[in-house]
Order: sequence, then structure tokens, then C-alpha cells
Amino acid sequence: DIHKYENFLAVLQQACSQANRQLSKASKRLLEDVKNPELRKGQSGVWMIASLM
Repeated sequence: DIHKYENFLAVLQQACSQANRQLSKASKRLLEDVKNPELRKGQSGVWMIASLM
């Protein structure tokens, strides 16, 4: 029975770390856009964050 919980925790941990990576990528892109808006004019940082949700 405890193996179910261990498996669930492992999956949850994996999902959280993946979400964390995506958020840090998105925040870096958003920061780049704030510093240099001309760099990626077609894709705004807000669009990137919205696409992750």
C-alpha cells in the first residue's frame, strides 16, 4: 500500500520539477523582453507564459 504513495510522490515531484523548469525558462524570456523588447518582437513574454498554462 505504501508503494502506491511512494509512486504518487515520485510522479508529483517529477511534475513539479518540470513545471519549475518551464516557469524559470518563461521568466528568463520575460526578463529578456523587458531588457530588450526588439529582440523577439513576434513573441512577447506574456504570450510565452500564457502558452505554458
